[in-house]
Amino acid sequence: MTALIDVRGLTRTFGTGSHAIRAIDDLDFRVDRGEFVAIVGSSGSGKSTLMNMLGCLDQPTSGSYHLAGVDVGELSDRRRAGLRSRTIGFVFQSFHLLPHNSVVENVMLSEVYRRGPRAGRRERAEAALELVGLSHRLEQVPTTLSGGERQRVAVARALLGQPPLLLCDEPTGNLDSTTTASVLGLIEEIHRAGQTVVMITHEHDVAARAGRIVEMADGQVVAA
Repeated sequence: MTALIDVRGLTRTFGTGSHAIRAIDDLDFRVDRGEFVAIVGSSGSGKSTLMNMLGCLDQPTSGSYHLAGVDVGELSDRRRAGLRSRTIGFVFQSFHLLPHNSVVENVMLSEVYRRGPRAGRRERAEAALELVGLSHRLEQVPTTLSGGERQRVAVARALLGQPPLLLCDEPTGNLDSTTTASVLGLIEEIHRAGQTVVMITHEHDVAARAGRIVEMADGQVVAA
């Protein structure tokens, strides 16, 4: 298998001297293309810090991170942002939808940010929304949707442009149990279609839906 994510000796330290805290401590981690991996751990385990580095939102203090074969540490801020926009689709706990834009406009914004082609943008957004079962909600605004529907919009937005990696940060954290099952079913369906998925969660029953569970504690992988 080909590694999409390859982390070696990754360390992230906050503070200096006697006050320094190692949020990530000499971590090795790999995700192959086509995997569905859940990263689980309690508060303070380091999973959120790891997510920020996997998403190219933060840089390690030491160690290396290769994403899709590219050494992220060797990139300028601009090139790192470009790699992030091309390679990663993000799904967050809080949806991050613009409340006064329609559903289809929120999805289209994904290509605006990554400077995707204008031609066919709406059609691609509509196709992504059809994939997540929301083709009947195109002109609605997010405030009229349920929590599960809003998360489906966020998934559609993340998938626009077909990024190799879907990175989900507590994607069911704001959802009830029934809606959680629906959103996880959607993510599983997307994975079965060939998408690589990495999901950060503190809930073991949510993590159990993944093909592989990586458990973190004190900034290290304790089970994989």
